[in-house]
Amino acid sequence: MMKIAITGATGFIGSKLARTALSRGISVVALVRDVTRCSVPRSKSLEILPWHLGEPLPKLRDVQAVFHLAAVIPNDLSDPGAALLCFQNNTISALQLATDAAQQRIGHIIHFSSGQVYTRSQVPAHEDSPAYPVERATYYLASKLAGELCLAAAARAGTVVATILRLGSVYGPGMHPRGMLPTFIANLVRNTPVIIDQGGGYTADFIHVDDVVELALKMIEAPFDGLLNVGSGAGRSSLEAAIILAEALGADPALITVRGVAKNAGFAPLSILRARKLFDFNPMQLEAGIAKWKASGQLANSFR
Repeated sequence: MMKIAITGATGFIGSKLARTALSRGISVVALVRDVTRCSVPRSKSLEILPWHLGEPLPKLRDVQAVFHLAAVIPNDLSDPGAALLCFQNNTISALQLATDAAQQRIGHIIHFSSGQVYTRSQVPAHEDSPAYPVERATYYLASKLAGELCLAAAARAGTVVATILRLGSVYGPGMHPRGMLPTFIANLVRNTPVIIDQGGGYTADFIHVDDVVELALKMIEAPFDGLLNVGSGAGRSSLEAAIILAEALGADPALITVRGVAKNAGFAPLSILRARKLFDFNPMQLEAGIAKWKASGQLANSFR
C-alpha cells in the first residue's frame, strides 16, 4: 500500500490532499503544528504527528513520498522585516527536510511552490522562463524560489527525486478568507459594492484546488524530477473574476465598480504544456471551477 507524508496538512490544499489520498486507499501521515486543528476525518490509514517547520522530520515508517506544503506567508508581503522569517522557514527548512528524508531513505519530495516567481509577462510563462519576483511579495517569493533551488541541488546530488510544483492562484472550498476572490464573494453575498482598482486589469492564473490535488497525486504514480507549472494556462483579470462570481451568485453586476487606469498588473499566466504532455493535465477554467464550487453548496456560505 502506498503511504505518503503531508506537511501543512491543516491548510487549504494540504487538507484536501489528505482527504483525497485517504479516499483512494493511500495511507497518510499528517505533519501539523497543532494536532487539534487537523480536520481530516480520522481513520486507520491516517496518522497525525506534531511537527513545525525547521524541526527534524519525525521517524516516518514506510513512507514513499513527502508532500511539502507547510510554509510561512507573512501578513504584510511588502515588509522587509519578514524576510528572515521567510528564508528560515521556506528555504532552510526545505533543505533540512530533503536531508532528513534522504537519511530515512524516503526517495521523493513533492514541493509546492509558487507560479508567481516568474518575471511578469503578458504571455504564458513556461518552466524555463525567467524567474525574478521583484514586483510584489518579493521576500516571500524569493524564499520559495530559493527553497526550490535547494531541493533541486539535493536532487542533482542523487539523494532524492524533487518534484517542484509551481502553483497558480489556487481557489475553491476551504480557501483562506484573505484574498481577492474571497473579498469579492463576501461583498457580493452581502449586496455591498465590489471596488476593483487598477482599472480591473490585475491578472492571475486561477486554478481550482481539485485540479491541483489530482495532478499532485499523479506524481506518486510516475515520479517526476523537475519543475512543473500547475495553473489553468490562462490569465484572468480581476474584473473578469468579479463578473463571473456575480453571475454565479445571482448578484447585481452593478455592484462592481472599477477605479483607476487599466495597466499591466498582476502575474504571468502559466504555460501548462509540460503537464498536459506528461500527465494529460486538463484543468478547469475559472467559469467551470466557480460552477463546481457553487454546486458543492459552499460558494455563497464560504465568507459570510
